[in-house]
Amino acid sequence: MEVPPRNKSIIAFLFAVVLLVLVAISITQQNPHSSNATLRESRNDLPEFSCTKEGVVKGDEEFNAEHYFYTEKNTILTGDANFSDFRDKKVDGWRESYEERKVRKTDWKLKAFGDNLTGDGNEKIYESACGLGMNIMMTLELLAEHRDIHSLTVYGSDYIPESAIYASKFIASQAPSGTKVGTFCPSDSTNLSHLPENSFDLVFTGYIDPIVDPFSIGVGDDDGWYDLICNADTEIAKKMSAKSQRLQEDWYAQWVIEMIRIAKPGKPVIIEEVSNPLCSADGDWGGVTKEWWTSTAISRYSWDVDPLSFFFQDV
Repeated sequence: MEVPPRNKSIIAFLFAVVLLVLVAISITQQNPHSSNATLRESRNDLPEFSCTKEGVVKGDEEFNAEHYFYTEKNTILTGDANFSDFRDKKVDGWRESYEERKVRKTDWKLKAFGDNLTGDGNEKIYESACGLGMNIMMTLELLAEHRDIHSLTVYGSDYIPESAIYASKFIASQAPSGTKVGTFCPSDSTNLSHLPENSFDLVFTGYIDPIVDPFSIGVGDDDGWYDLICNADTEIAKKMSAKSQRLQEDWYAQWVIEMIRIAKPGKPVIIEEVSNPLCSADGDWGGVTKEWWTSTAISRYSWDVDPLSFFFQDV
C-alpha cells in the first residue's frame, strides 16, 4: 500500500520551569492522485477580510484584560505613544526585558521560524493573541538580523482591542525595513471565523492563556482553588480536578484548531509557551502535558496534522 506523501509543518513548544513550549504541528496534505484525497487548497493572495466588532473576553478575564492594558500603557506609553521606548522594559506581561528575552529566545526562534520561512517576499505570517506586538517585533528582528529575511507581511489579533490597535502601529513604526503590516483585529483566539482558511505561511502564538476559572464560579488562583481540587483527597475533588482539566484541554484545543484552519497545508503552526496542568504546577494557571498533544489531542479533536512532525523543546 502506497503511503501518501506529507508536507510537514512544525509546531514548536518551549518548556521552562512551569512552561511547556512546543514548536511544530505539521499539517498534512494527501496525495491528489488518491481516490479519497481531500486536498486543501492554499491561498496565494489573502482575500480582504473585516475584523469582528470587538474582542471576546471569557469570564473573569475581562477585569484582568483591563488591568493588563492599563499596566502596560503606564509601562511603555508616554504622551502620544513613544514606540521606541521598549527595549529595556518588561512588556506584554514578561518577567524580563525585551532585550533579555530576545537573547534567551534567539536560538529557539531561528530554528522554529527561520528554518520554516524562505524570505521569498510573498510570505504572510499571523500571530494569535499578539498582545502589544512585542513577540512579533522580536521575531521579525531576529529573522532580519540572522537570516536576512526582511519581506514578511504580518497579521495578528488580540482579545483586548487597544492591544491590537497598538500592535499594528508599533510594528509599522519599529519593524525592520521591508516588513509589510497587514490587518490586526480584536479577536478571541478560539474563534477566528473572520479569517479565511488556508491563508498563512506560518501561524503562531507566544502563549496560550489558560482559563483561570474553568467552572466560571468566580474563583481565581488566590482563592484556594489549587488546594480545593488538587490536594483534597475526596471523590468530589477528584471529579472536579478531572473536569477542570478537560475544560482546560478543550480550551487549548480550540485555539489550535483555529490556528491549523488558517494555516496553509503543510505550513508550520508554532506554539511558543504552554503551561503545565494546574495540579502538577502549583502557582501556575493550568495547562496541558507534553504527552497530551500527541497521545490525546490529535484523535480527540480530529486535528489535520502529522503527529510525527511535533517538535518540543525545554528551556
